[in-house]
Amino acid sequence: MKLAQPLAREVLDAVRPVPASGPVPGVDWVDHVEADPIRALESFALRAPVPLVRRRRAAHERPLPT
Repeated sequence: MKLAQPLAREVLDAVRPVPASGPVPGVDWVDHVEADPIRALESFALRAPVPLVRRRRAAHERPLPT
């Protein structure tokens, strides 16, 4: 399916509601990327927003294509 023009944000939000804004995770984990990438990854993962964590879990549980 190809759209002649992009859908308006209002239409997109009606079918994919925008979650209420909440606290945004910090970016202090970036300071550790070069010196200690494992610490950076752990720090990011501990502060990841819930929707990102759910998406990661869903992707992990999805069967591999055959």
